[in-house]
Amino acid sequence: MQLKAGVKRDGTLQPALNYSSSAPEAPYPAGGTNLVDWLVKDLYSCPNIRTETTDVYINAGPARPFRAPGHPQCSWALEQMLDALADRIGTDPVDLRLKNIPLFRPGAAR
Repeated sequence: MQLKAGVKRDGTLQPALNYSSSAPEAPYPAGGTNLVDWLVKDLYSCPNIRTETTDVYINAGPARPFRAPGHPQCSWALEQMLDALADRIGTDPVDLRLKNIPLFRPGAAR
């Protein structure tokens, strides 16, 4: 996985989130990069989001994910990046996340 992002000093994600990943995929459709990037696309607000996923075909049996195939990996990468961005601009990591949740703005009317 590779994840790249920018953030303004006020904590707004700008100008873009750029995510790319690859994962093994067997000849049977049930795994690989299927939906691994949905958190990058939907969890936080950002005006420009680009994702690219690549399946690397291997000679193996079908994938058998039990829960959230690919989602924990993407979540870990995205949240680590947000922690690094918060550290870089000197803001609280939780405040950075709250500021960029699509339907929640601190101080906004509900």
